[in-house]
This record gives sequence, C-alpha cells and structure tokens, in this order.
Amino acid sequence: LLGSDLVLETVKQIENNSVSQIPQSEINIKEGTIKTAPKIYKKDCKINWAVPAPEIHNLVRGLSPYPGAFTKLMGPTDKNIDIKILQTKLIRMPNNPRKAVLKTDGKSYLKIDCEAGEIFIEKLQSAGKKVLSIEEWLRGSKLNNDWKVA
Repeated sequence: LLGSDLVLETVKQIENNSVSQIPQSEINIKEGTIKTAPKIYKKDCKINWAVPAPEIHNLVRGLSPYPGAFTKLMGPTDKNIDIKILQTKLIRMPNNPRKAVLKTDGKSYLKIDCEAGEIFIEKLQSAGKKVLSIEEWLRGSKLNNDWKVA
C-alpha cells in the first residue's frame, strides 16, 4: 500500500482496534538501531566555502531558519560583517573551478562562485538585525566585488 491508501487502511485499523503496536525500541532496522539526531554545534553551522556548491546549498536549507548557516564577509579595509544566510538559490556548474569568489552588482544580487556551482543569496540576516531580502540588504551596505567570504 502507498500514500492515501495506506492512510485509509491505517485509519480503518485504528477504528477497529486491530492495529498492532510495536515500541520503537523493538523495530529492527537494516543498519542497526534507531539513532537520535546529533546535536548541532556552532562549528557545524559555519559555511565551508571549499566544499561543492550543492553541499553549501543543502547546509543552508537544513539549518534555516534556526540555527542558521553563517559566514563572514571581509571588506578590503578590514571591515568584517557576520551574516546568517537563510535562503539561497543554487546554479549547478559541474566544471566550475572557482572557490569562494564573491560577485555582486551592489543592487540586486550577491553570489558566491563555488566548486560545482554558484550560490545566489536570497535572504540573510546581519548580526543583531532583522531578516532581509538581498535587495534590501544591499541597499544598506557598501558591498562590492572587492569583498571576500571566510
């Protein structure tokens, strides 16, 4: 049984008190016992720009909205901005050799070239500020292509 048929069959069994209850501790899984999810530490949320773009995109998706994936934008004059990236768009480019190259027009987009693709940042949050779309955030920043990600 699949999908809706399985739901209907289960509801019928619950109504008839014919559901067999099995404690989770007794369920056998091919790989072993059921495991709890690991604790997420701050170091797990820092974006490593050396990994392929799909991994970065999935990290952002998995950690959004809380605790959130974060990185540091480093300016040419030693100005740094800590940001939490909450939403990205992935453009796959399998043969892209560049790693952690920031590109922006200063108005409508902020992308980071990574191995195997480009990450377009769509929503982010500066430390202590509210969540903004990239367009809103760029209006209030002096970001240009001289900045780097760390």
